[in-house]
Amino acid sequence: MATNAYELFEIEPGRWSYRFGDEPSGETYPSREAAGIAAEQVAAKRGSAPTGPTE
Repeated sequence: MATNAYELFEIEPGRWSYRFGDEPSGETYPSREAAGIAAEQVAAKRGSAPTGPTE
């Protein structure tokens, strides 16, 4: 099951990204703040997605 907890990390000086568990975003951002905003948006989308079949 996917988690909405994310980690921000600096790829190289001045380039930030995020990952959910072992799943990296594959994108880089010019600041920690920008990476955090992007991660929050993805977490919100993941949280609103159906988690399984509905009856």
